[in-house]
Amino acid sequence: MADPSFYIRRDPCALSVLLSKAMVEVKGELPSDPQVSDVAPLYRAGAGDLAYCGSKKYVPALQETKAVACLVPGNLLGEVPEGTIAVEVEDPERAFAKITEYLYQLRLPAYQISPQAFVDPGASLEEGVDVGPGAVIEEGAAIGAGSTIGPGAVIRRGVRIGRGCIIDANVTIQAALIGNHVIIRSGSVIGAPGFGYSMSMDEGHLAIPQLGRVVIQDHVEIGACTAIDRGAADDTIIGEGTKIDNHVQIGHNTVIGRHCILAGKVGLSGSTTIGDQVVIGGDVGAAGHLTIGDGATLAARAGVVRNVPAGAVYAGFPARPVKQWMKEVALVSRLTKENEKERSQKHKGKSESENE
Repeated sequence: MADPSFYIRRDPCALSVLLSKAMVEVKGELPSDPQVSDVAPLYRAGAGDLAYCGSKKYVPALQETKAVACLVPGNLLGEVPEGTIAVEVEDPERAFAKITEYLYQLRLPAYQISPQAFVDPGASLEEGVDVGPGAVIEEGAAIGAGSTIGPGAVIRRGVRIGRGCIIDANVTIQAALIGNHVIIRSGSVIGAPGFGYSMSMDEGHLAIPQLGRVVIQDHVEIGACTAIDRGAADDTIIGEGTKIDNHVQIGHNTVIGRHCILAGKVGLSGSTTIGDQVVIGGDVGAAGHLTIGDGATLAARAGVVRNVPAGAVYAGFPARPVKQWMKEVALVSRLTKENEKERSQKHKGKSESENE
């Protein structure tokens, strides 16, 4: 079970009730309706635990599990051991996530408004806003009902934060409009000036005023220590439902569509336009003023220097279609092996001639 110091768990309940409350759609009928008290991975699940198996590669662990019930796709029903109830669902991983989310809640402190926080009289806080010690909320800022502002967070003048948001410790937000149910993890900086300079060796580099905003739509999650710069003239926009990992840099005027995934250490230069449902792997870098089409995927460590078509899968540096990249890698590997073999044969022949 999860550490009760950090998480609150609901009371045990019948499997059918749990599935219903978590809004998990089951195919077929349950053979019985046991009590479920917790969730656990296959190898560790025991009496009262619910587990899941979504892939054939985990069948050995599935066959050994002691879970009271297991979420599986139809093609793995026959692999569920006796004593474990097979629960057929379309997507076991997603169903497991829904159930876990229902069962557990992060144990957040209820600060109300801490005496150690500073809230300007000109700020507007709706009912049920918690403000942690050391937090600063400046004049003209507005925060929606049920939002939490963590210790040491700084909400600058005029910032708007919607309802049900979690702004973790030591987050700084300025020049930003933030929707409902947004999560921003510790150490992130939202709305800092974009990196733009008029360069001159004679007179020195002159910062170009950054007059735009950051607009973050509903249900966005932003990981720890991520920086999202405000626009220079236009806004930087993060679309609804997009999830951004830790240590990501998003440059000014970048527009990210809805329900995208950005893994850790992604770096997007200014004025990048990303469509809906784009997946970007870890450590990907993109040059500025590029367009990445809807549904595209960029493999980890890709370097994007030109536009990526909708639905394409790109990899490598410079990034190109993944099949092309794999063929090139295979070719280089083959040429390297052939070269090593040729050198070895030459060396062998030279050694034999020296010995004669």
